Amino acid sequence: YDFIPDPKYRKQSRLNADYFINDNQTEVNNNTLSDNYLSGDTILSRNAIRRAQNYSTDQRFAARYGLSTEKMSLNVNTALTSNTDDNNSTSRTTQEKTGVGLIGTGVSENTGQFRKKGWVAGVDYTNREVFGYRNEKRIPSEFTLGYQFKADESDGQSRSYTKYTSPINEANNKEFDRLYEQRDMQSAQHQFKATYPGLRRLIFNKRGFGGINMDLSGNYTIDKDTYTDRVLDKDPATGDYVLPEFIIEKLLQS
Repeated sequence: YDFIPDPKYRKQSRLNADYFINDNQTEVNNNTLSDNYLSGDTILSRNAIRRAQNYSTDQRFAARYGLSTEKMSLNVNTALTSNTDDNNSTSRTTQEKTGVGLIGTGVSENTGQFRKKGWVAGVDYTNREVFGYRNEKRIPSEFTLGYQFKADESDGQSRSYTKYTSPINEANNKEFDRLYEQRDMQSAQHQFKATYPGLRRLIFNKRGFGGINMDLSGNYTIDKDTYTDRVLDKDPATGDYVLPEFIIEKLLQS
């Protein structure tokens, strides 16, 4: 939207805004049958069935306002984002061998839920020299200052479960159940910038000096990130989720 009905060069007041949403739902089903000939009439058959589902939604709102005159320009912008992702997958496999029958079955299950939000806001200001090419002042007054703030936050959890059973050799039976109870993140960033394009004239008091361009610019960024991960394994004896042994060992060593 133009607040000035007839915008001209270096004379405008404009607001832009947009909103975007993308919603996805995906489901995949696979069934794989394979036969491996080991020797003679001996065949190793494998049947694998897999189902995977994913639901995700991405949203973004952005707005920008720009004001420009012969003496200055001001730009203010902001954006908000939101993302959600839910997924789950299940696979089941069976193996059979000629003359033996069923030799193994496997089950794998994975689920996850994740949420993320973000915010960005910034401002840039430029001071201009009116009819700068005619300005004879040694100290140029043109400069640009900017600041931007960015924040992100996400949280989620997931579970991974696998089980293998062998009817002919119980020693090969295995079961693994891991819960990622927390997978959280918070981050914040402050960014400052400044630009002074008149350094050549300030030093040599000339607009042109052998084709040399000299500008002065600087950026300063402050970052702060926090991560929280909590991992638990299921204890087969009690059925409770407890800290994994490798984490306990690290805690004892620290």
